[in-house]
Amino acid sequence: MTIPSNRTGAMDRASKWKFGWGASLLAIATLCPAAAHAQDGEPKPAPTARSAAGDDEIIVTARRTQERLIDVPVAAATLSSEALQRYATSDLSEIANQVVGVQLTRTPSSSSGGSFSIRGVGNLANDLGNEQPVAMNFDGVQLTRGRVVTMAQFDLERIEVLKGPQALFFGRNSPAGVVSILSKTPELGGGVEGYATAQYQFKTNTPTIEGAVTLPVADNFAVRVAGRVSRMQDGYLRYVGEPIANPFPAEAGMILPGSGYEWGPGTKSNAVRGTALWKASDNLTVTIRSLYSTERNRGGSGTREVVHCGGTRPTAYGIPDPFGDCVANNVSSNGLPPLQVTRNLYNGPEDGKPFSKTRVSLSSLTLDLAVGAIDLTSVTGYYDYKNSAFDNFDYTVFGQATNTQRDKGWQFSQEFRAVSNYDGPINFSAGLFYQSERRQYVAGTKIAALGPFTGPGEFNGIYDTLISTGQSRGKTYSAFAQLRWSILDNLELAGGARWTREEKSTNIGNIFNRLPSFSPVGFRYKPEFEGENVSPEATLTWKVTPDVTIYGAYKTGYLSGGASNPSTVANYSTLADPNRPFLFDEETVEGGEVGIKASLLGGRLTGDITAYRYNFDGLQVQTFDATTTSFFTQNAGGARNQGIEGQVRFKATPDLTLRLAASYADLKFTDFDGAQCYAGQTV
Repeated sequence: MTIPSNRTGAMDRASKWKFGWGASLLAIATLCPAAAHAQDGEPKPAPTARSAAGDDEIIVTARRTQERLIDVPVAAATLSSEALQRYATSDLSEIANQVVGVQLTRTPSSSSGGSFSIRGVGNLANDLGNEQPVAMNFDGVQLTRGRVVTMAQFDLERIEVLKGPQALFFGRNSPAGVVSILSKTPELGGGVEGYATAQYQFKTNTPTIEGAVTLPVADNFAVRVAGRVSRMQDGYLRYVGEPIANPFPAEAGMILPGSGYEWGPGTKSNAVRGTALWKASDNLTVTIRSLYSTERNRGGSGTREVVHCGGTRPTAYGIPDPFGDCVANNVSSNGLPPLQVTRNLYNGPEDGKPFSKTRVSLSSLTLDLAVGAIDLTSVTGYYDYKNSAFDNFDYTVFGQATNTQRDKGWQFSQEFRAVSNYDGPINFSAGLFYQSERRQYVAGTKIAALGPFTGPGEFNGIYDTLISTGQSRGKTYSAFAQLRWSILDNLELAGGARWTREEKSTNIGNIFNRLPSFSPVGFRYKPEFEGENVSPEATLTWKVTPDVTIYGAYKTGYLSGGASNPSTVANYSTLADPNRPFLFDEETVEGGEVGIKASLLGGRLTGDITAYRYNFDGLQVQTFDATTTSFFTQNAGGARNQGIEGQVRFKATPDLTLRLAASYADLKFTDFDGAQCYAGQTV
């Protein structure tokens, strides 16, 4: 069977470059202009010698307090509310088009939902049990599972991309970086205000409506409600599979119906967020946020096409696809099994068509309390999701590699932070973090035309090859502390560390199986992982002038180990330790970077350049076993990541701004015993 290349991101980008510049209509109705300043109850930016032009685009919270981008010793890029609106950024996967060196990619079913990378360091999503080394932080709530990529992004204050290890200030599991999303908070003391926008994308035939309104309840209490609805009628990938006779003997006499749709992915999404801000007293602010988001499309595999497959046509079990090609032309023959088959798959769709449906909710309670010169913050977060999907993974008209999946989980987290702002030379930051999570899934897989199962029991008549189930749970305990010493008025030395303890357990196995290469029914694997880590960090920052910063940083990072959750469970029951193949160890990183940031010409010219070098130990990678069609996470012995990156912004006129960003990354495995060969490579 041909294993196709994933061209999802490439097709998205090509479609936007080709059609996006002249293919949208935008109508905006503004009830009242929004002020560009920090919200009441949030920490205010540190005072500077003068206000640079475009400050709304260069404020970050990389150290959990608001600072100008040029003042903070972190390689970072920001997208302001204005920039997000200008480029119609409503999806995490679109950030990669605006921030160099970042990829946030959606993945189909039989995966964890998304694959993220910064500076080339990331992880695939084919293992349901893995976490991403790029953490997502939504209004202070840390998430590392890929399913968050489906959450609609709207009514945002800004997005911050922090590159490189961020172990100190952002909870857990961020050795490659953090993408921090901050939604808009209602302003106090004003009247009713809001906005509404309507868009239409011609290429994909997608109308979108978005809007928000702030309602003042009292002088110290306000509510903001925002929502977004998008309906893609077509898409950017055309399906060309037509009905043909089924060539597989076990399904003889059935007709393969061809492609289920004419265009894909046909994404439809709905989202609503409510935010309440209460200024309880002069020194206490309470913020409550709750987001509910749904997304449905025509199957994640339907966003991919087969390219460079070693011939003129893709094949399934050696049979050429009469409608497919191996050319990157946004055309796919992605087909379906006969309706008689799909209706008799475990959790199979009644209409037989591929789909993916995800529901996500995220709520948080944030308390900000000022006690003298110390700012105390508590962030309580609750996140849960549910996904169901059906896909064809042979990407041909034959539809012989299908997967049905039901995946759900929840996460509770609690963080406490304290940040001092004494007038003296010594200040500190410290915090505690706790997280508990649970996940479970069931996956039915058909990888061969075996006909219906004729044995006794509840599975009589189904066409699946095997059905797997898994349950996982985990707990995280963490604490951090940092001291900042102002050696001189313009020279600061900061150092700290984060301690983390992770506990994880998994219960996984097959509840139905028709092939001996897979684990026998009833045998359960129960791998467990426990790990501890201390990640130190030190930074020296020199303010050459109020608007020029030079810094050097030593950083480390940590990504917890765990247990793979493959959607097809191979047979390890005869091993002395049958749980060992599922376990993978922690990933750690150590290295440093130097950078310079500047705001010149009265703030009209801003930019930065960063050089970095990091060494990874136990880099988590994913491998594929074609015999059992199983994806597992394993540890590479070592890897090195070094490079240079920079960005510059020039405000030529009040109406014209020029932006340029570039990066060069050099990544290399330094030690990888047991590395998997790529397709066609000999050992």
